Amino acid sequence: WTHNNASCPGLGVDASAVPCDITNLVVGQGQALVAGGTQRGTPLLVNASGNITIYGMINATGYYTTNMDGLGVQFTAANVLVNASGALNATGKGFAAGLGTSSRKYGATYGSPFFPFDLGSGGSNSAGGGAIALISNGTVVVNGSVTADGIDTGATSSSSGSGGSIYISANAINGTGTITANGGINGGAGGIGGEGGRIALYYNTTNT
Repeated sequence: WTHNNASCPGLGVDASAVPCDITNLVVGQGQALVAGGTQRGTPLLVNASGNITIYGMINATGYYTTNMDGLGVQFTAANVLVNASGALNATGKGFAAGLGTSSRKYGATYGSPFFPFDLGSGGSNSAGGGAIALISNGTVVVNGSVTADGIDTGATSSSSGSGGSIYISANAINGTGTITANGGINGGAGGIGGEGGRIALYYNTTNT
């Protein structure tokens, strides 16, 4: 991947940079970039004055403790393109298995349906989905995937992680790809599937 005129430490979008201010961000096909949530009480903010283009994958990892709400990753750009080969991925990047506040453990549904920014809660042995926000004054095109799914439990008599959060605000939202925040599937007899997460899309025009 490449990023032009980045002020982030090192070569990556690092959790120690709040915010990370860049000009353009391009993630090449077959390449992956990790964008991690922070320990400073705010989500990681990736601010591009130009465009964000994803041919490969960005893994948007949330940050949490066991006694506070989790925090995801927010991207702002003039335009955002998730190519057909690209993925903005927060699946399993929320609370780990068994974690979350006491009222949010084990696959529960919670959070605002209008402004969803919460991490998904972990199931008994699988993680919840992370949290992604995309904000653009121009166009967001999703021909690939934007995901914040919970992880399937893979075991009987267990609960799966709940879906996380996806918030997209743009002048226009286009594309033929997928945007999901599904809960994990249960593992069989006695298992409990995770609840679905939250997705909110705000736009003036769309052509999907």
